[in-house]
Amino acid sequence: MKANEEFAAWLTGERSMPFGESGEHVTIRLIDFDDLEQNQYVVTQQYTFRAGKTEKRADLVLLINGMPLVLIEAKTPVNTSLTWLDGAVQVHEDYERNIPELFALMSGPE
Repeated sequence: MKANEEFAAWLTGERSMPFGESGEHVTIRLIDFDDLEQNQYVVTQQYTFRAGKTEKRADLVLLINGMPLVLIEAKTPVNTSLTWLDGAVQVHEDYERNIPELFALMSGPE
């Protein structure tokens, strides 16, 4: 929970770093919420993520400024026995268990 709160603070411009003149702190904005056109958006198919020897490919991933923020596991509309729930289960039981690093962009003391 603490890591999520810290990452949210970085996303919303609540953190600064000494990158200014004479080491002055400047606000870091990972996403520009004031002018959304200043951000770079990429939707990629078959996003490959490796953690050690484990490799997984998500169907679709939305990256904003290079950060993977949304993962979508699509299911075929042709097979009516598969639903959105199958995709959610796959994300939880496969991706979250086998490559939890994909869901932990920042970590720190809890």
